[in-house]
Amino acid sequence: MIKACLNGGRACPDHARVPLTPEALAADTAACADAGAGAVHVHPRDGSGRETLDAGAVDADADAALASAHAVIAALPAGGPPMLLHGDGGCCWPVLREALRLGLDTRIGLEDTLVMPDGFPAPGNAALVVAATGI
Repeated sequence: MIKACLNGGRACPDHARVPLTPEALAADTAACADAGAGAVHVHPRDGSGRETLDAGAVDADADAALASAHAVIAALPAGGPPMLLHGDGGCCWPVLREALRLGLDTRIGLEDTLVMPDGFPAPGNAALVVAATGI
């Protein structure tokens, strides 16, 4: 299972396709599900784009994502928590390859890396998921 990590602590100056609004998160969730992600991980934002755990913002993000991406929820495994191995920045792709070699779940997204396996800039989260599923 590959988890798409859509935004993390990143903002638009880091990458133009970092989803920050509920609508952008919902669209990116659906695109990543279509690309093969089995789960998503998001950092909810307030109206100004700052990370928040305010219930209203969290609910808006979750509701929007759920409305657009029921396939992701259906793909989540039942039972215990998965063992997930992932890297960050320059070690992201080598660690992802090792996780897949070991049969472990892993994750990928603009939260983890801004580049594709070839080192070129990633067009967005769905492209990262497609690259990860192709490894």
